[in-house]
Amino acid sequence: MYLYIYDAFVNKKKHLKTITNIEKRLTDIGINGKILKLKEIKNIPYELQKKAETGLKNVVVVGDDSTVHKVINSIAIAKTKNINQGFTLGIIPLGEKNNNKMSSTLGVNDWEGACEILLARRTLKINIGQINNSYFLSEIKIENPNEYLEINKEYSVKLKRSGTIRIINFSYDIKTNPTNNSLDLYIFSKNKHLFSFASSFETNKSYFEFKKLNTHNKKAKLLIDNCVQLATPAHITLSSQKLSFIVGKNRNLTV
Repeated sequence: MYLYIYDAFVNKKKHLKTITNIEKRLTDIGINGKILKLKEIKNIPYELQKKAETGLKNVVVVGDDSTVHKVINSIAIAKTKNINQGFTLGIIPLGEKNNNKMSSTLGVNDWEGACEILLARRTLKINIGQINNSYFLSEIKIENPNEYLEINKEYSVKLKRSGTIRIINFSYDIKTNPTNNSLDLYIFSKNKHLFSFASSFETNKSYFEFKKLNTHNKKAKLLIDNCVQLATPAHITLSSQKLSFIVGKNRNLTV
């Protein structure tokens, strides 16, 4: 049994033909199912609980990174209440490619391929991260921070140069293993050339593996899952939860 969760933007006129083609293809290959529209519900965890009680096992997100972020948060919250155990998630990406980085990292690049990937049903159990009281699936970015990081409560890092911090479970441009029970911290800092005629910067990269991290800069902004902004400070951990995803063969992961 499949449940397809549609984001509100999929009903825009420019997407109607694509949605019609998706629904026709899913029917043709025998994996069509019920449709739940986010714009029509206020309590996603409650709706998922009701569907779980009917034996629902497969939830497919139709939308972009923002849609995936909303749904995995709803599922993670529901799991803390001991409901909907055993959901398997799929993604049918819709919208701009730059807004579908999570699905492409999992090997799902367009709606046509997504339908075939759902049919093949190749699954992978993936870690999720937690930031304060919410969850993330792919990564968190902090740009140009003057940041103080406390890692695993064992050591700290103070950043004095401009650069970027990336806290990664999985990423579209850095291959990682989101099944290995840890998160990856990359710090990219910039050093200006010593010579006056050189205005470019050299980038240094530092890497840490962690399960718990605290950020303390009260002025920095975090970008979560390529779609949600949050102000620091923040407490970031590897959640005890894992979610099962239907993935493509050509995913940008080490597993």
